[in-house]
Amino acid sequence: MIDTAIYFIKKYCINRDTIVTERELKHKDGFGNNKHRPNFTFVHNDKKYCVEVELTAKKYDTLDKNMKNNYLNYDEQKWITPFDRIKVKEQIEKVSKNYTDIDIIPLSEVVEFVKTL
Repeated sequence: MIDTAIYFIKKYCINRDTIVTERELKHKDGFGNNKHRPNFTFVHNDKKYCVEVELTAKKYDTLDKNMKNNYLNYDEQKWITPFDRIKVKEQIEKVSKNYTDIDIIPLSEVVEFVKTL
């Protein structure tokens, strides 16, 4: 997860002070509120972004619910996934067709970029 945050900070010049982690989001939600939260969020050029790192296959309904919730709460969604895990990649691509704000980024791109720093 840290590599992913570093990727956005360095590649897109994100202000790290705008990053809010999933843990912080859940803490703000309060005890007993168990709804899904993205891995982290950030603000850049007056837009709210959320980042999801998806490493394992999920049910279609679960992914759709998460993408819909993100769609309603953020301007753009960034989904990071290993493209060599075909099922995970294909599930995300299939569900993402329902939304206009999703960018799917290969995990390998994040890893390779961070290695160059």
